Amino acid sequence: MGWHQILNLFYFLLFFHSPLLHISCINPYPESPAHPATPLLPPPPPRPPSAPCPPDQRDALLYFANSFVIDSTASPSDCPMLSRPRTKSWNEGVDCCWWDEVICDYITGNIIRLDISCSWLRGTLHPNISFLLPELQYLLMSYNSISGKIPRWFWGMNHDTMEALDISQNQLEGGIPHLHWKRLSYLNLSSNHLTGPIPLALGNLTNLGWLDLSLNKLSGVIPRKLGDLTFLGYLNLSKNQLIGRIPQDKQLSTFSNGSFNGNPSLCGTPLSKACPGDAQPPPPSSSSTFDQEGHENWYKQKVVWMGYASGIIIGISIAYIAFETRRPKWLAQGVRMLERRVAKWMEKPKQKAIKFHK
Repeated sequence: MGWHQILNLFYFLLFFHSPLLHISCINPYPESPAHPATPLLPPPPPRPPSAPCPPDQRDALLYFANSFVIDSTASPSDCPMLSRPRTKSWNEGVDCCWWDEVICDYITGNIIRLDISCSWLRGTLHPNISFLLPELQYLLMSYNSISGKIPRWFWGMNHDTMEALDISQNQLEGGIPHLHWKRLSYLNLSSNHLTGPIPLALGNLTNLGWLDLSLNKLSGVIPRKLGDLTFLGYLNLSKNQLIGRIPQDKQLSTFSNGSFNGNPSLCGTPLSKACPGDAQPPPPSSSSTFDQEGHENWYKQKVVWMGYASGIIIGISIAYIAFETRRPKWLAQGVRMLERRVAKWMEKPKQKAIKFHK
């Protein structure tokens, strides 16, 4: 057995015996670069957990799925991942860890990831559902037609385990409450009908690396507290109704105007729109414009005359050297001929002056 075979066997044993691995119950969908949550999710190993899915979690998922209707027009045709009715495979007679896009922990069997993006779901979030998934880390529900106000239970689930939440590309309404997800690193609420201010509590989500609130109806000012999110590498607040000066505190100063465009009442760096009271450079007066143009013309004339002078000096120098060294002969002969002509031309006025005096 070669050394590379021994190394492969070691990795194989480590992979299948690590208690930290999160195991998928089915083959995961192919990663898509257009799906923003995909890079956050490690590809799960193709093996079911040792423990079955807890019955209460199975029942919670069935109740959740039955609150929607399956409609092929509920998800757009340009979904960044394969569009299909994922919840159609969910039934009580099969362990929920084998359901489509349900991933369970290998040791406990608890559900840790639920991805129902592009799943043809139409309907509202039930206001009184018992959504008890104590170890849920990833909840992905984008590209459906889920509408209505987001219920209170939704924002209050899994404070200690939630790492990624994506409910983008729906028709959800309401405000964003004070969130307390300590481990949250990915939050995408874009392309909904959310209203109200951006809560200050978002600045307390210290692990947040991706925040997308674009294409909503959020109002008020941008909290300076967002500048405290040192891991924030992506921010999109565009196309809302935000107002006031864009804070340039700490991490907020690292984002370009694309993060803030589409808010007519926003101003300040990095946008080109200045805020009221900002110092504006005075427009150039006509006299200063004239002085500038005159200075440019004088400079151009000076350069031209310097060129003429340089040419004359160089020409005279070459002629002198050629005359003294007699090389080349044709140039020396030309210079002597020119001297004789100049001498004759200077003699003519003298002769005319003598005749006139006589």
